[in-house]
Amino acid sequence: MDVTREKFVRLGDIAEVRKPRDTETSVTGQVLRAVDLKYPLSKQLLKSANVTDVKLQQGDLVATQNLKIVYLIDIVPKQQIFLSKSLILIRPHTKLVSPHFLLLYLQSDTAKEYATTVIAGITLQRISLLGLVKFPIPLPEISTQERAKAI
Repeated sequence: MDVTREKFVRLGDIAEVRKPRDTETSVTGQVLRAVDLKYPLSKQLLKSANVTDVKLQQGDLVATQNLKIVYLIDIVPKQQIFLSKSLILIRPHTKLVSPHFLLLYLQSDTAKEYATTVIAGITLQRISLLGLVKFPIPLPEISTQERAKAI
């Protein structure tokens, strides 16, 4: 794909982007943390902790706050799995963008190079939520995006 020919949109226009927050109750459940972001996802290794307001769904992307790791939830969780407050949820609007395409783009050298221009911090590098919402994403036709599943 030649990204110089593609139409670009903001990530916030094609996906819900947010950071999880604590719930007002002290309910515990399985929580996905940064150390758990390995394929395949091992639900047995997930720790029980206070839940957040983000329940994971198939097709969700989970990112570390510095975007060094972007992970696709490619299974249907049989039990509720909540996202740790230290991670970022990217929930693609699947009528506009394929989760597999978005994952591949966010893992690309082009996206990583752009991320270095908007990440702040010396010791703890992180991208602001606004910076992520404004992150430019090339948007080819959905039929082209669907080919990313084969990669």
